[in-house]
Amino acid sequence: MKLRVIGFALLFLPAVVSAQVSILSESYDGNRDAANSNETILNQSNVNQYQFGFLMSLPVDGAIYGEPLVIPNLTVNGVVHNTTLVCTMNDTCYLFDSDTGAVIWKDDFKINGATAVASATYNISGTVGVESTPAVDLSVGPTGTVFCVAYTSESDGLVFRLHALDLATGVEQPNSPVVISASYAGSVFNSTFQEQRPGLALAGGNVFTAYGSWTDSGDYRGWIIAYNETTLVQTFAWSDTTGSGAQGGIWESGRAAIVDGAQNIYYSAGNGTWDGTANFADSFLKFSTSPTIALVDYFTPSDFGTDDINDQDEGSSGPVLITGTNTNVLAGGGKDKTLYVVNSANMGHEWASNSQIVQQFGVGGSMFTSPAYWGGNLYLWPLNATLHAFAFNGSTFNSTPISQSLYTAPAGSYGGAVAVSSNGAAVSSAIVWVTMPANPGENYGGTTAGVLRAFDADNLANEIYNSQMRPARDALGNWSKFRPASVANGRVYVGTVGNSGAGAALQIYGEIPGAAPPPVTSSASVAVRDTSTLGNWPGVYGGDGYALANANTPRSIPSYATFSVGSSANWTWSSPTTDPRGLLVPPGDTSRIAAAWYCSYCSFKLNVNITNGTHPVSLYVVDWDNQGRSELIQVADAGTGIVLDNEMVSNFSGGMWLTWNISGNVVITVTYETGPNTVVSAVLFGGATASTGGSSGGSGGSGGSSGGSSGGSSGSSTPSVNLCYGTSCIVVPAGGSITVTAQ
Repeated sequence: MKLRVIGFALLFLPAVVSAQVSILSESYDGNRDAANSNETILNQSNVNQYQFGFLMSLPVDGAIYGEPLVIPNLTVNGVVHNTTLVCTMNDTCYLFDSDTGAVIWKDDFKINGATAVASATYNISGTVGVESTPAVDLSVGPTGTVFCVAYTSESDGLVFRLHALDLATGVEQPNSPVVISASYAGSVFNSTFQEQRPGLALAGGNVFTAYGSWTDSGDYRGWIIAYNETTLVQTFAWSDTTGSGAQGGIWESGRAAIVDGAQNIYYSAGNGTWDGTANFADSFLKFSTSPTIALVDYFTPSDFGTDDINDQDEGSSGPVLITGTNTNVLAGGGKDKTLYVVNSANMGHEWASNSQIVQQFGVGGSMFTSPAYWGGNLYLWPLNATLHAFAFNGSTFNSTPISQSLYTAPAGSYGGAVAVSSNGAAVSSAIVWVTMPANPGENYGGTTAGVLRAFDADNLANEIYNSQMRPARDALGNWSKFRPASVANGRVYVGTVGNSGAGAALQIYGEIPGAAPPPVTSSASVAVRDTSTLGNWPGVYGGDGYALANANTPRSIPSYATFSVGSSANWTWSSPTTDPRGLLVPPGDTSRIAAAWYCSYCSFKLNVNITNGTHPVSLYVVDWDNQGRSELIQVADAGTGIVLDNEMVSNFSGGMWLTWNISGNVVITVTYETGPNTVVSAVLFGGATASTGGSSGGSGGSGGSSGGSSGGSSGSSTPSVNLCYGTSCIVVPAGGSITVTAQ
C-alpha cells in the first residue's frame, strides 16, 4: 500500500535549501526524529545497486558504537574540509575529511597507563571506551566544541571522564577533562556498575550525560549528570532510584535525550523501583533547564510492576518528539511491545489503565531500536517483526500500519535501526535507511554481520537497495548495535564493530561516479494467486512444460525457456500420496508426490529465461506439514537485479499457485520468513494448453504436446502467442501486446 503524505505534516518539514547539512548529535536533532529533510542528492531514482554503493572504508582502532556526526565546511588551518567525527570503544576520537578519508586529528584518551575497559558481557565484544554518540556545539569555543565521555581502566579503578575538545584541532578545551562523580538523595554514583550508552544532549547551556547498568550487576541505578558547557562545572546530578530503591537504568539503546523548543529534556528509564515520589523507574521523564534543572513531569505505565518483574524496560528504546500546530507528543516504548503516545505538556503521571495519555497500542514486537518520524509517519522496526509505518493524523496514530516491509527482521536479532532522508516533502525522494543484523540469532556485540537497507518511504514493500545485492563491493561489516546510519549531503555513514573490536571502520556509501543502471530487459506481471487447483495442475497449468521437485519423471522445459534451481536441497514428504495437495506426476497423471526444493532458514533462487515472447510461469508452494511457513517470493530482472514483483506468501498449508506473465531472464528468489525452511514444489510453463512453439521434449503433461516441437524460437516468424491463466487464454498476434492489470 502506498503511503500518503498528510497535509499537516508539510508544516513540520524544513524548507529545502542547497546548503550542506550538519548532523551534530544523535538522531540528527533535538526531536530525535532521525530524519534529514534536506537531502538534495540521494533519492529513489539513484539509490539502487548500480548507481549507489560503497565508496570508502576508514579504519579505526576500535568498535564504533556511537552515530557518526557530520560537519561540512569546517575550516582547519585555513583549509575548508567536509568532515565526519567518530569515537571508538578503544577510547579514541577521529575527525576525518569525508571526501579524501584523511585523518585531520585523532585523540587517544588512554593516558598515564590507562586502558579501555575490558568487556564483561556478551552484549559488547572487546573493550568499552567511548560508547555513546558525542555532541557538537558550534557556538562554544573558537571553532566549536566536541563533547564526549570516555571510560578507562586505571590503577585506582574504572573512571568516566567528560572531554571537551576543540572541533578543528582536537585539543582539550579549558577545564577539560573532568572526572564524573555524583551523589543524590543518599545514592552514590559508582562507575564500576554504570554504563554510559545514551548519546550526549545539549540543552540550556549544559551537556547532559546519562547512565544505565554495566552487565545488570551491582548497585546500579539510572543517573542523569549535567555539566556547564563552558566551565565544565557540574550543574545537575539525579538518580531515578534512591534509598532502598534499585535499578532504573537509563540506556535507551543509545538514543540521546529529547530537547524541545523550550530547552526541556526528556529521557525514558528502564525497569526497577517506582513509587512516584523518590523512585521513577520504567517511566518517561521530563526535566526543565530554566531557571533550574529539575524533574517537572513524568509518565509511568500502569503495569510498571509487571514490567519490573519481567525485565520489560520502557527505556530499552528512546522516544521521538512530534511537534506542530497544536501538537506536542512523545511517542515511544520498550520491551513490552507497546507504543505510548504522551502529551509532552501534560504527561499524566501514573493512572490505572493509562487512560490519561493520548494513546497506546501494540507494535508487534519489543522495541530496542528507536523510531524515526517523517512526513506524518512513524517508522519502526521491532524485534522479530517487519518494518512498520504508522500514520499520524495530527493527534493520534492509526494503530494499523499503513505500510510494512515484506522482509521480517532475522529471528533473535534486535530489529532494525531506522533513519529517513528526503528532499523536503517530495515523496519520490524519501528513503527509509535501515542498519540491522544480516542473519537470524545474531544479537551479540561485535560478532554480527550487518546489512544496510534502503526502502521507498511511501511503500515499504519496495526495498530499493541493500548492501547484500553486491556483497563483493558493498559488504557492510559487523553491525553496530542499535545505531542507524547518518545520511547527509549525498553520503551514508555507518560505523562498524569489527570482530572483538578489531577491523572496525567508518563505512561511507554514496553515488558511484559515472555509474548508470543497465536497461531492464525482462518483465513480470503481478502474480495471480490460486488456492483451488492444488495438485491437479494438468489442464490448468503447464501446457508447455514443467519441473517438479524430486519427481522421478524428467523435467519438460519448453523450447522458449531455460530453467535452473540454485543451491537448494530436495525433500520428499510423501510419495506416493492420495492427498489432493500432492502434485500429479506425468505421464499418466494418476500418482502424486509431495516434495519441494527447500532451504533451511535461508533463501534459494530459481532462474527462468523466457527467450521468446511472453509466457505464463507458475510456482506451486505448500506448507505440507503445517509448520507456519511464510516466505517472500521476489521476481527480479536477472541483468540488473531490479525488482519486478514482490509476493509475501503465508498461510499456504492448503497449497497455493502463483502465476506471472514473464518475458526475458528473471531470477525468482524465495526468502525465508518463518517456519523451518523455504519451499517451492514446482515450476510450470504455459497455461491449460500448449502455446505456439510447444515444448522442447520430454513426456509432456496432460494438455501438452507429447514429445513437443522445435518451433517458437524465431521471433518474427511466430504467428501468435497464447497467454493463458486457468482455462482462459488470450490470443495475441505477433508484434501485439496486452496490458495486465492486477486485481
